[in-house]
Amino acid sequence: MASARQLPVDMSLLRLQDKHIVKSIWEGNERVICPRRHAIWIAKHVNELNERVMNILQAAGFIHILKASTMEINHHLVTALVEMWRVETHTFHLPLGESSITLEGVALQLGLPIEGHVVTGISSGPLTVFCHQLLGDVPPENNVRGNRIKLSWLNNTFRHLPHDATDEVIEQYARAFMLMIIGSIMMSDTSASMMHLMYLPLLVDLQNVSQYSWGSAVLSCLYRALDHGTRADQENIGGCMILLQCWAWERITCISPQLLEVTEDDISSGAVFPLVKRWCRTTQSIHHDMTTVKQFRQKLDDLSPRQFIWTPYIRDLLPQIIPVEVAPTCRAVVPLICFSVVEYQQSNRVMRQFGFRQNIPHPPMNLDDEHKQDMKGRTNWNWQEHHGQWIALWNDRHNRVFNGIPFQKYGHLRDESEYMQWYINHIIRYIVIIEDSTDEEYDMDHEQQFQPPFAFRASPPYHDTQRSASDHVNYQHPHMNSRFQQHMPPTSTYPGVETSYFAFPPSTPFSGGPSSFIGGDVPPENSVRGNIIKLSWPNNTFRHLPNDATDHVIQQYARVHMLMIIDSIMMPLFHDDV
Repeated sequence: MASARQLPVDMSLLRLQDKHIVKSIWEGNERVICPRRHAIWIAKHVNELNERVMNILQAAGFIHILKASTMEINHHLVTALVEMWRVETHTFHLPLGESSITLEGVALQLGLPIEGHVVTGISSGPLTVFCHQLLGDVPPENNVRGNRIKLSWLNNTFRHLPHDATDEVIEQYARAFMLMIIGSIMMSDTSASMMHLMYLPLLVDLQNVSQYSWGSAVLSCLYRALDHGTRADQENIGGCMILLQCWAWERITCISPQLLEVTEDDISSGAVFPLVKRWCRTTQSIHHDMTTVKQFRQKLDDLSPRQFIWTPYIRDLLPQIIPVEVAPTCRAVVPLICFSVVEYQQSNRVMRQFGFRQNIPHPPMNLDDEHKQDMKGRTNWNWQEHHGQWIALWNDRHNRVFNGIPFQKYGHLRDESEYMQWYINHIIRYIVIIEDSTDEEYDMDHEQQFQPPFAFRASPPYHDTQRSASDHVNYQHPHMNSRFQQHMPPTSTYPGVETSYFAFPPSTPFSGGPSSFIGGDVPPENSVRGNIIKLSWPNNTFRHLPNDATDHVIQQYARVHMLMIIDSIMMPLFHDDV
């Protein structure tokens, strides 16, 4: 069976593999998961909203995500990302290591508060009684199901604020708009048409709305939506897909659209922060050059170090664009709570996202029991009391912030590193199935022929105590035909990497050294490592052919140019340090 080849050596981490969508993909099934959100009138008419209502939304931290709510969501990208999400760890299992959406991304992408009280309370009882007082209107019975109301009723009822509106009416409209933003953008469910009234009591005191950690609530609901999305029978997905998409664009450069140039005026006017505003200013379609799930899946499977940024928020222009300092809570190992939903930010598994060297993580928090809980059949249920132990951990979040040893360069680790060896042996690194070859060449001596790619999808256990606490700068280079090298763009395109090399195959007549092959010139000793020479040397030496060049010299130049094309474009080696 094809799937048997893809599984890691140690399955102890992937407890729920039999329920994961990857199993279905390996059985030949395909799907496109559909993000659900309800179109709301205010999203397309933000500039028409009353200034006093806008000020209330601004103070609550809801205005930025509202302005970005019309962003187009790429269903194929979302589907491919969901396939790499693991319920067991609340992380994406990418070829380069674990990565995840954290509170840092919520704060910087959406501008929502991540500090504050847990978003929780009572979800049962006659919550519709709050509507008359807090909204100034009561939904008709055909728009109510228990404590859930149709978003269409809110959308049609609360549009244009009366010109003679009192302060009370203004606050009622502001609450209605907040409910629509919560139910259709921030924490939507798969129905996309209904929202729960449990949030309404939290909006009683509009001065106090910003004191809740709406960011952690959004992240908990997104985690839960991704968890559900990994089921093979799931066709729709809720949660904040804007956050998911912007997170992916910010880090995975090979799938992100091109952005408009940012000017100083853009920065000073706040036109590009929170960062979701920046991603609303693209110069091309978000579909880019990929229009199918398979294309995105292949792109993620082939992800190279040059295409993934561990710490995007401290690179390029972003330090100038970001005017705030994110609270240390963003890297705390804490529960994320929103009424019945309890998920866990296991940020210690993605230390490189915070600029630290990644250690082998402890076993993840098991939330199987919490995942079974929902609001169905819960009468007179107070989630604040029920989740007291989890809320206590959240309240202790400032003591649960981890620190580490900063990495020196870009955070990428070689396959031979202690962490990557552990990672390769515990996770499904690649989803795309590579079938066994029937070519007889694979029966030949491995010294003469490349091995089939699938042979490199699991590595033997490796441990070196001398390297466990280092930046892994002295690791041996991976095998030339590993998955990384097959798809590596030229090293010269990677800022910060000093140079690259090309090698003379040991079986060639020129294995005595590069000078016997090039003939016309010899690289200096500082440009040679055995039979490997720096690409910078031929790049600088063999540029302009002399006007009086003989045929022999012309052939020498041609050989060198061929070598540079082969080793920098066609089959580049992976020699980057961390």
